[in-house]
Amino acid sequence: MEILKDNITKIFGQAGIAWLQALPNIIQKVSMKWELSKVKHFDNLTHNYVASAITADNRRVAVKICCDFDSFKNELKTLQHFQGKHYISLIDYDEKLQAILLELADPGISLLEIAKKDQFQAITIYAGIISSLYFSPQKSEDTFPATEDWLKPLYEGLDLPAQLLQTARKMCEIRQEERKRSMLLHGDLHHKNIMLHDKEWKIIDPKGVVGEIGFEIGAFIINPIDQVGEISSYKINTKVNKMSDLLQLDESYIRQWAFIRAVLGACWCIQDNLDPKFLVMISKILECDLVSK
Repeated sequence: MEILKDNITKIFGQAGIAWLQALPNIIQKVSMKWELSKVKHFDNLTHNYVASAITADNRRVAVKICCDFDSFKNELKTLQHFQGKHYISLIDYDEKLQAILLELADPGISLLEIAKKDQFQAITIYAGIISSLYFSPQKSEDTFPATEDWLKPLYEGLDLPAQLLQTARKMCEIRQEERKRSMLLHGDLHHKNIMLHDKEWKIIDPKGVVGEIGFEIGAFIINPIDQVGEISSYKINTKVNKMSDLLQLDESYIRQWAFIRAVLGACWCIQDNLDPKFLVMISKILECDLVSK
């Protein structure tokens, strides 16, 4: 809970402090509304309160309570859009409390655990999910934010190496000129947001943004960020090459989006009063690869 408290306070200031103070009461209200018992929060909370619980009919569920209303609404709409296809299923929600009741992934092993043992297997699983979700027709989703909106911090003169920002803007221009089909994306689809449920891989924690597929893949290529000490040009290129083969996408396309996502992530860290150093390191590795390819 300490990381959650620290992040919410840094990002949302007084509004975040007020939400944290109200959180015990919100938990009590959702527990009564959905008749939940044995509510136990997960250990790795970062930006939302998430807990496992048991319903009155002995069903294991997850309850998520959001501080930010826009994030709550976009996650809710994304879950409603995909209706359980590759995504964890939505059971119920309370807009006033900004709470969502979900299936609980069981056994709940994340794709990160697979990647630690077999990186190629993890990439293959991820590529299969991407192919199933995004290489088939989707209806237009104009009520969601667009990736162009998300990319605006790249142009705000934040305290990052000027060369990184300049290269990221250039890559955005290239991607705009060679734009592929837009679709509704998860927005942050990396290893930790893919969980094993029964015998199927399910996606959790969607952000909901409309853009092209490279924006999604880029997040996977640069993660896991908390293992940055193990990241190297060779390992990143191995992931890019394998993903390119599996999805039949140009390596340069994947590499460009991975770089954009890394620099964008660093921008977000600065905006949220967090340390961007890991993402700056990844950005520099990817920038060297862009220049050398």
